[in-house]
Amino acid sequence: MSWQLGDITLPTPQGFNREPVFISQDVNTLAGSTKRDVIRRKYKFTLIFRKLTQAEASSILSEYNKNVPIRFIVSESYQSIDTMVLMTISRREYNMPGGEYREDFNIILIEV
Repeated sequence: MSWQLGDITLPTPQGFNREPVFISQDVNTLAGSTKRDVIRRKYKFTLIFRKLTQAEASSILSEYNKNVPIRFIVSESYQSIDTMVLMTISRREYNMPGGEYREDFNIILIEV
């Protein structure tokens, strides 16, 4: 089972959320009613990582710094995802200062 983001293999996240995002437009008709025209449904994926090593954090940041759409692949027994996404890091926290360098990440991936 694996979690792939671009050129790297991610550790298994401690939390994962999949949320639909609708690209739509409201249209006013001649009869006076309002209709919603859904153009596309995308997904927003949130991955929560805790206590990543310095090497794991650096590899995630290398993909983030590319600033281009990257491929996101999940191959687990309960789900399968293969899509192109844009990456955002919403939270980055250093939870273990000192000799043992560990970092927490919240990564948001929005389907393109």
